[in-house]
Amino acid sequence: MKAPEKKVQKAVEREMPGYVVRKKPRKARQPAASTDAVSPDLETLKKKYLGDDSETDAAGMPPPARARAQAKAKAKPSYDDEIVPVEPKDRSRDGRLPGGARAKRVVYSGDADEIIGRQG
Repeated sequence: MKAPEKKVQKAVEREMPGYVVRKKPRKARQPAASTDAVSPDLETLKKKYLGDDSETDAAGMPPPARARAQAKAKAKPSYDDEIVPVEPKDRSRDGRLPGGARAKRVVYSGDADEIIGRQG
């Protein structure tokens, strides 16, 4: 899951003073084609391939191991790594970035709560 914006902004302020997370990401283009088919849901596939009285889940985990994995997942939220656009706080009077520069991108590690990669 994505990390909260406030958490990402704090990491950017801590590790890249003078930069902020860009507020409005550009909208993604619409896909050129629509979906042709839809796959069946997980329960239907379990019945088809594992049978009705299967003792394991789709990952092949027996019930005790599944319970431990679920308890671990509930203990601490796990955040995905993500690429975040950042830009300088100071802008010229016309609202453009200094020197005609573009926003930079950083790689934010959600679990480590730090920036692990930078562009430029």
